[in-house]
Amino acid sequence: MPDFDNLSFPVYFLHILQDNRIGIQFKWNEIKGMLIEIFGENICQKLIENEIVETCSGDEALEISNLNNISFGLSRDDRESLYGSIVNILQLDPFALGIMQTVYASRKTGRLILDSINFNITVNKLENKYINLRIAMAMLLSSEFYYSTALKGISKTAAVHDLPLDSYRSELQQDWFIRIIMLARIDENNGVIYQKSLETGGPDYLNAIEESIITGKIQYMLLHIDDFLHNKMVNDAIAAYEFRKIHKQRIRKFYDWLAIANDVAIGSEFLSGSILFISHKTYMLGIYLFIVASIQLLIKPGIQISRRLQLFKLNHIK
Repeated sequence: MPDFDNLSFPVYFLHILQDNRIGIQFKWNEIKGMLIEIFGENICQKLIENEIVETCSGDEALEISNLNNISFGLSRDDRESLYGSIVNILQLDPFALGIMQTVYASRKTGRLILDSINFNITVNKLENKYINLRIAMAMLLSSEFYYSTALKGISKTAAVHDLPLDSYRSELQQDWFIRIIMLARIDENNGVIYQKSLETGGPDYLNAIEESIITGKIQYMLLHIDDFLHNKMVNDAIAAYEFRKIHKQRIRKFYDWLAIANDVAIGSEFLSGSILFISHKTYMLGIYLFIVASIQLLIKPGIQISRRLQLFKLNHIK
Protein backbone atom coordinates (compact mmCIF):
# COMPACT_ATOMS: atom_id res chain seq x y z
CA MET A 1 0.00 0.00 0.00
CA PRO A 2 1.54 3.36 -0.97
CA ASP A 3 2.20 6.12 1.54
CA PHE A 4 -0.54 8.62 0.69
CA ASP A 5 1.00 11.00 3.28
CA ASN A 6 3.56 11.76 0.57
CA LEU A 7 2.36 15.03 -1.01
CA SER A 8 3.34 13.77 -4.46
CA PHE A 9 0.10 11.77 -4.59
CA PRO A 10 -2.42 14.60 -4.04
CA VAL A 11 -0.35 17.02 -6.13
CA TYR A 12 -0.30 14.56 -9.02
CA PHE A 13 -4.09 14.12 -8.75
CA LEU A 14 -4.64 17.90 -8.70
CA HIS A 15 -2.26 18.27 -11.64
CA ILE A 16 -4.40 15.87 -13.73
CA LEU A 17 -7.57 17.79 -12.83
CA GLN A 18 -6.08 21.18 -13.62
CA ASP A 19 -4.23 20.14 -16.78
CA ASN A 20 -7.17 18.53 -18.64
CA ARG A 21 -7.43 19.42 -22.34
CA ILE A 22 -11.08 20.46 -22.72
CA GLY A 23 -11.16 23.25 -20.17
CA ILE A 24 -12.97 21.55 -17.26
CA GLN A 25 -12.48 23.89 -14.30
CA PHE A 26 -12.86 22.89 -10.66
CA LYS A 27 -13.58 24.79 -7.47
CA TRP A 28 -12.24 23.64 -4.14
CA ASN A 29 -15.69 22.83 -2.75
CA GLU A 30 -16.15 20.37 -5.63
CA ILE A 31 -13.00 18.32 -5.05
CA LYS A 32 -12.31 18.67 -1.31
CA GLY A 33 -14.56 15.74 -0.45
CA MET A 34 -12.61 13.32 -2.64
CA LEU A 35 -9.24 14.73 -1.51
CA ILE A 36 -10.14 14.26 2.15
CA GLU A 37 -11.56 10.76 1.56
CA ILE A 38 -8.35 9.59 -0.12
CA PHE A 39 -5.66 11.61 1.66
CA GLY A 40 -7.13 12.45 5.06
CA GLU A 41 -8.61 15.43 6.91
CA ASN A 42 -5.39 17.47 7.00
CA ILE A 43 -4.59 17.35 3.29
CA CYS A 44 -5.67 20.90 2.50
CA GLN A 45 -3.61 22.36 5.34
CA LYS A 46 -0.55 20.41 4.14
CA LEU A 47 -0.98 21.73 0.59
CA ILE A 48 -1.15 25.31 1.87
CA GLU A 49 1.79 24.92 4.28
CA ASN A 50 3.98 23.54 1.48
CA GLU A 51 2.97 26.45 -0.81
CA ILE A 52 1.52 24.09 -3.39
CA VAL A 53 -1.76 26.02 -3.32
CA GLU A 54 -2.65 29.39 -1.85
CA THR A 55 -6.14 28.40 -0.70
CA CYS A 56 -8.54 25.47 -0.44
CA SER A 57 -11.54 27.66 0.30
CA GLY A 58 -15.10 27.30 -1.01
CA ASP A 59 -15.76 28.74 -4.45
CA GLU A 60 -12.10 29.54 -5.14
CA ALA A 61 -10.80 27.88 -8.30
CA LEU A 62 -8.25 25.07 -8.15
CA GLU A 63 -4.86 26.53 -9.04
CA ILE A 64 -1.56 24.78 -8.33
CA SER A 65 1.36 27.17 -7.87
CA ASN A 66 4.60 26.59 -9.81
CA LEU A 67 3.09 23.62 -11.62
CA ASN A 68 5.97 23.34 -14.12
CA ASN A 69 8.53 23.03 -11.30
CA ILE A 70 6.79 20.18 -9.45
CA SER A 71 8.35 16.73 -9.67
CA PHE A 72 6.01 13.91 -8.68
CA GLY A 73 8.47 11.05 -8.51
CA LEU A 74 5.73 8.40 -8.47
CA SER A 75 6.37 4.91 -9.78
CA ARG A 76 3.91 3.14 -12.04
CA ASP A 77 2.71 1.04 -9.09
CA ASP A 78 2.20 4.16 -6.99
CA ARG A 79 0.11 5.75 -9.71
CA GLU A 80 -1.94 2.57 -10.13
CA SER A 81 -2.72 2.61 -6.42
CA LEU A 82 -3.85 6.23 -6.68
CA TYR A 83 -5.98 5.50 -9.76
CA GLY A 84 -7.56 2.57 -7.92
CA SER A 85 -8.56 4.77 -4.99
CA ILE A 86 -10.08 7.37 -7.33
CA VAL A 87 -11.94 4.74 -9.37
CA ASN A 88 -13.36 3.16 -6.20
CA ILE A 89 -15.06 6.47 -5.39
CA LEU A 90 -16.11 7.43 -8.93
CA GLN A 91 -17.69 4.08 -9.78
CA LEU A 92 -20.33 4.67 -7.09
CA ASP A 93 -21.80 7.32 -9.42
CA PRO A 94 -23.55 5.48 -12.33
CA PHE A 95 -22.98 8.32 -14.81
CA ALA A 96 -19.28 8.66 -13.90
CA LEU A 97 -18.86 4.87 -14.14
CA GLY A 98 -20.66 4.82 -17.50
CA ILE A 99 -18.54 7.60 -18.99
CA MET A 100 -15.34 5.78 -17.99
CA GLN A 101 -16.61 2.62 -19.68
CA THR A 102 -17.71 4.63 -22.74
CA VAL A 103 -14.32 6.25 -23.31
CA TYR A 104 -12.61 2.89 -22.74
CA ALA A 105 -14.85 1.35 -25.42
CA SER A 106 -13.78 3.96 -28.03
CA ARG A 107 -11.27 6.63 -27.14
CA LYS A 108 -11.83 8.96 -30.10
CA THR A 109 -15.62 8.87 -30.07
CA GLY A 110 -15.51 8.95 -26.27
CA ARG A 111 -13.54 12.20 -26.43
CA LEU A 112 -16.25 13.70 -28.61
CA ILE A 113 -18.86 12.68 -26.04
CA LEU A 114 -16.77 14.21 -23.22
CA ASP A 115 -16.58 17.49 -25.15
CA SER A 116 -20.32 17.56 -25.76
CA ILE A 117 -21.20 16.75 -22.13
CA ASN A 118 -18.79 19.38 -20.81
CA PHE A 119 -20.24 21.95 -23.23
CA ASN A 120 -23.78 21.27 -22.03
CA ILE A 121 -22.87 21.24 -18.33
CA THR A 122 -21.14 24.61 -18.71
CA VAL A 123 -23.87 26.22 -20.84
CA ASN A 124 -26.63 25.04 -18.49
CA LYS A 125 -24.59 25.83 -15.32
CA LEU A 126 -24.95 22.30 -13.94
CA GLU A 127 -21.41 21.94 -12.52
CA ASN A 128 -22.67 21.23 -8.99
CA LYS A 129 -24.93 18.41 -10.19
CA TYR A 130 -22.19 16.55 -12.05
CA ILE A 131 -19.12 16.85 -9.80
CA ASN A 132 -18.05 13.17 -9.88
CA LEU A 133 -18.77 12.99 -13.60
CA ARG A 134 -16.53 15.99 -14.30
CA ILE A 135 -13.72 14.53 -12.19
CA ALA A 136 -14.03 11.27 -14.16
CA MET A 137 -13.95 13.22 -17.45
CA ALA A 138 -10.79 15.09 -16.44
CA MET A 139 -9.11 11.83 -15.41
CA LEU A 140 -10.00 10.21 -18.73
CA LEU A 141 -8.11 12.92 -20.60
CA SER A 142 -4.88 11.65 -19.01
CA SER A 143 -3.20 9.02 -21.21
CA GLU A 144 -1.72 7.29 -18.17
CA PHE A 145 -5.13 6.92 -16.54
CA TYR A 146 -6.70 5.75 -19.80
CA TYR A 147 -4.18 2.89 -20.07
CA SER A 148 -4.25 2.07 -16.35
CA THR A 149 -5.17 -1.29 -14.85
CA ALA A 150 -7.71 0.48 -12.63
CA LEU A 151 -9.74 1.75 -15.61
CA LYS A 152 -9.38 -1.56 -17.42
CA GLY A 153 -10.66 -3.38 -14.35
CA ILE A 154 -14.03 -1.61 -14.36
CA SER A 155 -14.35 -1.33 -18.14
CA LYS A 156 -13.06 -4.51 -19.76
CA THR A 157 -16.25 -6.51 -19.22
CA ALA A 158 -18.65 -3.57 -19.61
CA ALA A 159 -21.60 -3.92 -22.00
CA VAL A 160 -20.95 -7.56 -22.82
CA HIS A 161 -24.61 -8.37 -22.22
CA ASP A 162 -26.65 -8.51 -25.41
CA LEU A 163 -28.82 -5.49 -26.20
CA PRO A 164 -31.25 -6.20 -29.07
CA LEU A 165 -31.27 -3.49 -31.74
CA ASP A 166 -35.01 -3.03 -31.25
CA SER A 167 -34.19 -1.49 -27.87
CA TYR A 168 -32.45 1.40 -29.69
CA ARG A 169 -35.55 2.68 -31.51
CA SER A 170 -35.92 5.80 -29.34
CA GLU A 171 -32.19 6.66 -29.68
CA LEU A 172 -32.31 6.20 -33.47
CA GLN A 173 -34.89 9.00 -33.63
CA GLN A 174 -32.39 11.46 -32.14
CA ASP A 175 -29.84 13.24 -34.30
CA TRP A 176 -27.12 13.30 -31.61
CA PHE A 177 -27.14 9.50 -31.37
CA ILE A 178 -26.96 9.13 -35.16
CA ARG A 179 -23.96 11.47 -35.21
CA ILE A 180 -22.22 9.28 -32.62
CA ILE A 181 -22.77 6.22 -34.83
CA MET A 182 -21.47 8.09 -37.88
CA LEU A 183 -18.37 9.31 -36.06
CA ALA A 184 -17.72 5.83 -34.69
CA ARG A 185 -18.01 4.58 -38.29
CA ILE A 186 -15.47 7.17 -39.45
CA ASP A 187 -13.05 6.20 -36.68
CA GLU A 188 -13.41 2.51 -37.47
CA ASN A 189 -13.20 2.55 -41.25
CA ASN A 190 -11.62 5.71 -42.59
CA GLY A 191 -9.18 6.93 -39.96
CA VAL A 192 -10.50 10.47 -40.43
CA ILE A 193 -9.16 12.91 -37.85
CA TYR A 194 -11.50 13.40 -34.89
CA GLN A 195 -13.61 16.54 -35.09
CA LYS A 196 -15.74 18.14 -32.40
CA SER A 197 -19.29 18.32 -33.73
CA LEU A 198 -21.73 17.23 -31.05
CA GLU A 199 -22.50 20.50 -29.25
CA THR A 200 -26.19 19.77 -28.80
CA GLY A 201 -27.51 22.38 -26.39
CA GLY A 202 -30.06 21.98 -23.64
CA PRO A 203 -30.73 19.79 -20.61
CA ASP A 204 -32.74 17.37 -22.79
CA TYR A 205 -29.49 16.25 -24.41
CA LEU A 206 -27.83 15.69 -21.03
CA ASN A 207 -30.80 13.68 -19.77
CA ALA A 208 -30.88 11.56 -22.94
CA ILE A 209 -27.16 10.81 -23.05
CA GLU A 210 -27.07 10.15 -19.29
CA GLU A 211 -29.80 7.52 -19.63
CA SER A 212 -28.09 5.93 -22.66
CA ILE A 213 -24.74 5.74 -20.87
CA ILE A 214 -26.12 4.47 -17.55
CA THR A 215 -28.09 1.73 -19.33
CA GLY A 216 -24.98 0.74 -21.31
CA LYS A 217 -26.47 1.47 -24.73
CA ILE A 218 -23.68 3.72 -26.00
CA GLN A 219 -20.96 1.43 -24.62
CA TYR A 220 -22.57 -1.59 -26.28
CA MET A 221 -22.97 0.26 -29.57
CA LEU A 222 -19.29 1.34 -29.59
CA LEU A 223 -18.15 -2.21 -28.78
CA HIS A 224 -20.36 -3.67 -31.53
CA ILE A 225 -20.13 -0.93 -34.14
CA ASP A 226 -19.82 -3.40 -37.04
CA ASP A 227 -23.14 -5.02 -36.11
CA PHE A 228 -24.77 -1.59 -36.02
CA LEU A 229 -23.38 -0.53 -39.38
CA HIS A 230 -24.78 -3.65 -41.06
CA ASN A 231 -28.26 -3.26 -39.59
CA LYS A 232 -31.04 -1.98 -41.91
CA MET A 233 -32.85 -0.09 -39.14
CA VAL A 234 -29.66 1.80 -38.24
CA ASN A 235 -28.80 2.56 -41.88
CA ASP A 236 -32.34 3.81 -42.52
CA ALA A 237 -31.96 6.16 -39.54
CA ILE A 238 -28.60 7.41 -40.86
CA ALA A 239 -30.10 7.94 -44.34
CA ALA A 240 -33.03 9.90 -42.85
CA TYR A 241 -30.59 12.06 -40.85
CA GLU A 242 -28.45 12.79 -43.92
CA PHE A 243 -31.60 13.56 -45.97
CA ARG A 244 -32.77 16.03 -43.31
CA LYS A 245 -29.32 17.60 -43.02
CA ILE A 246 -29.01 18.24 -46.77
CA HIS A 247 -32.54 19.60 -47.07
CA LYS A 248 -32.13 21.80 -43.99
CA GLN A 249 -29.13 23.41 -45.66
CA ARG A 250 -31.11 23.96 -48.86
CA ILE A 251 -34.12 25.39 -47.01
CA ARG A 252 -31.94 27.76 -44.96
CA LYS A 253 -30.05 28.91 -48.05
CA PHE A 254 -33.27 29.50 -50.05
CA TYR A 255 -34.98 31.49 -47.29
CA ASP A 256 -31.82 33.47 -46.52
CA TRP A 257 -31.63 34.64 -50.15
CA LEU A 258 -35.40 35.28 -50.19
CA ALA A 259 -35.12 37.45 -47.07
CA ILE A 260 -32.19 39.39 -48.59
CA ALA A 261 -34.13 39.98 -51.82
CA ASN A 262 -37.17 41.16 -49.84
CA ASP A 263 -35.03 43.58 -47.78
CA VAL A 264 -33.40 44.99 -50.93
CA ALA A 265 -36.83 45.48 -52.53
CA ILE A 266 -38.18 47.24 -49.40
CA GLY A 267 -35.19 49.58 -49.26
CA SER A 268 -35.42 50.35 -52.97
CA GLU A 269 -39.18 51.06 -52.80
CA PHE A 270 -38.89 53.39 -49.79
CA LEU A 271 -35.94 55.21 -51.39
CA SER A 272 -37.73 55.54 -54.75
CA GLY A 273 -40.95 56.64 -53.03
CA SER A 274 -39.10 59.33 -51.08
CA ILE A 275 -37.56 60.67 -54.31
CA LEU A 276 -40.94 60.65 -56.09
CA PHE A 277 -42.43 62.65 -53.19
CA ILE A 278 -40.25 65.60 -54.20
CA SER A 279 -42.37 66.35 -57.27
CA HIS A 280 -46.16 66.88 -57.13
CA LYS A 281 -46.46 65.08 -60.49
CA THR A 282 -45.08 61.82 -59.09
CA TYR A 283 -46.52 62.24 -55.57
CA MET A 284 -49.20 59.51 -55.95
CA LEU A 285 -46.69 57.05 -57.44
CA GLY A 286 -44.51 57.55 -54.37
CA ILE A 287 -47.49 56.73 -52.12
CA TYR A 288 -48.11 53.51 -54.06
CA LEU A 289 -44.47 52.51 -53.61
CA PHE A 290 -44.75 53.15 -49.85
CA ILE A 291 -47.84 50.92 -49.71
CA VAL A 292 -46.02 48.12 -51.58
CA ALA A 293 -42.98 48.46 -49.31
CA SER A 294 -45.22 48.32 -46.21
CA ILE A 295 -46.83 45.12 -47.49
CA GLN A 296 -43.36 43.64 -47.97
CA LEU A 297 -42.52 44.57 -44.37
CA LEU A 298 -45.44 42.33 -43.37
CA ILE A 299 -44.11 39.61 -45.68
CA LYS A 300 -40.77 39.64 -43.80
CA PRO A 301 -41.98 37.74 -40.69
CA GLY A 302 -43.98 35.49 -43.02
CA ILE A 303 -40.70 34.37 -44.63
CA GLN A 304 -39.32 33.45 -41.19
CA ILE A 305 -42.51 31.59 -40.24
CA SER A 306 -42.49 29.67 -43.52
CA ARG A 307 -38.82 28.75 -43.04
CA ARG A 308 -39.43 27.45 -39.53
CA LEU A 309 -42.48 25.46 -40.64
CA GLN A 310 -40.44 23.82 -43.40
CA LEU A 311 -37.69 22.87 -40.94
CA PHE A 312 -40.25 21.61 -38.41
CA LYS A 313 -41.89 19.37 -41.01
CA LEU A 314 -38.48 18.10 -42.11
CA ASN A 315 -37.57 17.14 -38.54
CA HIS A 316 -40.65 14.93 -38.34
CA ILE A 317 -40.07 13.01 -41.59
CA LYS A 318 -39.64 9.33 -40.79
